[in-house]
Amino acid sequence: MRQLVVGVALALSLVSVLGTSGCASAEPRTEAQVDEFANYVGKLQNLTGVAAVDLNTNEQTLAASLTVAVDPDVAAESLTEIGAAVADFSGKAQERGFVPYEPVIQSGASSYSYFDELPDETIAEQLNYWLELQQASVVAVQLRTFTSTMNVPALGGPDGAADLGAEEAEQPPRYVLIDLPTDIPEADLRILIETLAAVPDPGATEGQWDFLNLAPRTKGEYAGPNFPSIADLSYAVTAGSHFAEVDGLANVEVLRDSGHDTPLRIRIAVFDDVMDGVGNDDAEATFEQTEAWTHLLDLVSLLEGAGALDYGVQVLANPLNDGGNFQLKFSVHGCELEADSRWPVLSNHLTAVWEKNASAERFEADPSCVNPNGGDHSHDEDSAGSDAD
Repeated sequence: MRQLVVGVALALSLVSVLGTSGCASAEPRTEAQVDEFANYVGKLQNLTGVAAVDLNTNEQTLAASLTVAVDPDVAAESLTEIGAAVADFSGKAQERGFVPYEPVIQSGASSYSYFDELPDETIAEQLNYWLELQQASVVAVQLRTFTSTMNVPALGGPDGAADLGAEEAEQPPRYVLIDLPTDIPEADLRILIETLAAVPDPGATEGQWDFLNLAPRTKGEYAGPNFPSIADLSYAVTAGSHFAEVDGLANVEVLRDSGHDTPLRIRIAVFDDVMDGVGNDDAEATFEQTEAWTHLLDLVSLLEGAGALDYGVQVLANPLNDGGNFQLKFSVHGCELEADSRWPVLSNHLTAVWEKNASAERFEADPSCVNPNGGDHSHDEDSAGSDAD
């Protein structure tokens, strides 16, 4: 018999209901209300493809949550029926005075929590998309309602929802996280990404995509509702692969958002033993001896070879013995590099490397810019890729 887990909330008659003022009422729940909620859980349990139902409530906060685990081989038709039933949870919980969390459907390590008053047809389409993404041999897929943690809209640009109809424009933003297999050859990774991109997407108006393991210890974050382009994903693949063997590498994060002032941001955390116990006075000279520094200079060449996209790079390293961690930041906007004034020696080196490798497209786009290479762009045109924008 399938597992059925029902939390403390089954003593619903002992939990007070919320009054219209938002405060708790002293009116007890009736036995009929208790039975009706229990019957709802029982009906979920009996649906084809359901492995377990977990209902939890809190008598003090009146919070309610529901998690439904499905069989690994659940059919799309069964998942559609499950989704329609789970979507009723919020309304049923509110009728009984609870404040519901968005319900969750789980399949192994993957989870789906994108309901938010969507019509059943839309939920069915999104659930089927979630299921098909999982079937592409990834580790896990998380699809849920998106809550932005950034100070910019997750639209992928100011016109992100310009072509959407009125009904679709009311759809809540969507977050998709794909956990990719580790230690996958780059050629196989590209095939996997192309397979994922080919899965028909029912779409969303706003949102974000995140990818884990685009390279060793590398995460890519992409603002916008659509599956990221191969060009955009390649920034994370390139940066992560470039730093993969660096001593002390903790992680690489690549953020791509065409609506941001700096549309490409790369964050590298690296803790080389060479930097242990170093103070501010010796930090520059010591960091110059690390593998991370050499690879950082090469990264500038790689980024400029990819076109004229504005970018920023931040390196976080070991704690300094006189306070704080070592951090190095620089950014390129248009035809100017803004270096980190705290570390003038390193900044001068970075500026020299950038001037030598700066993309010709930067100066062609703005006639007022002076090319430090004297206007000879032939070597740049041979090596530069197309701009990801």
